[in-house]
Amino acid sequence: MPAKLEIEINVFEIVKATESTTLLRLSGRWNDRVASDPAELSLVAVRRGRRTPLEQLPGASSSPASGSFAAAYAAPVDLISGRRLRFLLEAPGSRRLKLPDPTERGSARPAAAAPDRTDTAGEALREELRRLAVERGDQLDRFDSVQADRNELDRELAEVRSAAIENHRTHERANRALAEELERAKAQIEALTPVAESRDLVVRKAERRLVLLRARVEEERSARIQAEEAARRGVSELTTEVGAATAHAGRESDRNADLRRQLDQKSAEVMDLRGGAARYEPLVAGLRSALDHVGRELTGLERDAATARDIAADLARGEGDSPSLVAFREEVARQAAGLLELERDALYLHELMQSRELETIGAAGRTAPARRWRRFLST
Repeated sequence: MPAKLEIEINVFEIVKATESTTLLRLSGRWNDRVASDPAELSLVAVRRGRRTPLEQLPGASSSPASGSFAAAYAAPVDLISGRRLRFLLEAPGSRRLKLPDPTERGSARPAAAAPDRTDTAGEALREELRRLAVERGDQLDRFDSVQADRNELDRELAEVRSAAIENHRTHERANRALAEELERAKAQIEALTPVAESRDLVVRKAERRLVLLRARVEEERSARIQAEEAARRGVSELTTEVGAATAHAGRESDRNADLRRQLDQKSAEVMDLRGGAARYEPLVAGLRSALDHVGRELTGLERDAATARDIAADLARGEGDSPSLVAFREEVARQAAGLLELERDALYLHELMQSRELETIGAAGRTAPARRWRRFLST
């Protein structure tokens, strides 16, 4: 429901501008101060329920301090001169105010015959007549509004009736189409009855085959379940074997690590031995040189011994036990003893080189042959 517009109207008058246009001047004061812009106010002329908005002229003014405002509207002369006309002042927010009848400019009352103030009874009667005229005008306005609403309802009812008639016709056409479709369906059913009977036989055969197929599917399902169980067991056993193989691989890895450490130790020992052998290579070379020298000495001594034996044999056949022969035999015996010692030392040196005990000889140096060969090598 529209709210009441709280405005106090001071002036609402008619000013004739031209032969066809009339001005409506409006001034007043805001009571609620909700709207302070008069440009937002709309003046509407209503006759028999028909609304005619009037154009607001430029130049509307307002005073925010006092709340007063003034505005002017243009209206056709034919609209203003007619009867049963009322004015509404509307503002935003669905607020409206019913305005009194406008006065002509220069008159304090609506355009009408001035009453005779000397006749009190006549004045009261005229006031009562004006009140009744206003009420009658309001009743006529309400009647016009109700008549306009009734006309609108009649129009809408006519539209609804027309739509209902059209819907009824549409439904009838649809029903006729459905009846025709039903008749065609019945004819098709009657034509397809023999086919349906043969189809029943086919359906029964198909049902029996379906039962067989279901049994086969159930067998396949059972076989698949058994295969899945066997696969699960195989996977479990394989998992166990993989775990055992993993543990064995771990142990082998530990063993390989131990072997690798032992190999590293042996490699270090070999490197140490190679280093020791490199240190004793000069001594071995000296011993080989000494061995070669001993071999040459032995060869010379063997030749000398053979010569001495030959000489001794010749002497034995010639002089017997002469002093020179005795001295020669003694010399030969000493040479033979020296040769025998040289042979023993050469044999020992050869065995020593073959048994690779040079490191022991170099470290200890306590045996007599070793000391003797060191002295021999030093000379």
